Amino acid sequence: MAIEIRHSGETVTVASRNGTVVARSPSYKVSLKTGIVIGGIPYTGEYEAKALFSEQVFPTATKTMRDDFTVKAINYTEAPNEYGTTLTIGG
Repeated sequence: MAIEIRHSGETVTVASRNGTVVARSPSYKVSLKTGIVIGGIPYTGEYEAKALFSEQVFPTATKTMRDDFTVKAINYTEAPNEYGTTLTIGG
């Protein structure tokens, strides 16, 4: 399907070849069913992070991403004992 993108003031209109409007957005970012995103600034940071005990901020707001962002789990072990279970975090 061929599309045409028209900008008029604060509205972006996406129309098919025959002129039928298929999407209209008040912003400059229009997502199509194919997963293609038109507009936006690409995210160029890492797509994987190790979980920490302190806050981490990744600058993804208003950015388009090519893949999922993954946070790796914190390693832990469980050891049953006479009082219940001892949980060791990290390592």
